[in-house]
Amino acid sequence: MGDETIRFRAHHPDAEIIAVEPEPGDYSILEKNFGRDPSVHCIRAGLWPETGELRIIEGDSNQVFRVEQVEDNEPHDVEGVSIPLILERSGWDINLTFSNWILRVPSTSSSRTGRRSVFRVSAH
Repeated sequence: MGDETIRFRAHHPDAEIIAVEPEPGDYSILEKNFGRDPSVHCIRAGLWPETGELRIIEGDSNQVFRVEQVEDNEPHDVEGVSIPLILERSGWDINLTFSNWILRVPSTSSSRTGRRSVFRVSAH
């Protein structure tokens, strides 16, 4: 819906933000809130370790859901995208190193924006 995007925007006003949201209703709210902000790039997808197709599993309330990967021929709700794929599609030239679930990004300027590269992941 954009709660973390609002926080990132407040704490990092000069940053470009990629907001990933799989659930259609929440994505609609995210687009409504940030669709006109040129520094926020909204993606309707699920963050996943690899590219694939995901199914959204509804929980007990309208604020709880999870995603799970499905086989190639099964019905799916949304694309699963990895962090490297998101960055590749964005055109950002960032070298990532993963270590014990910590994402490290060298402190360099992005060739595309001239802005300092900051990459932060918030998953719920």
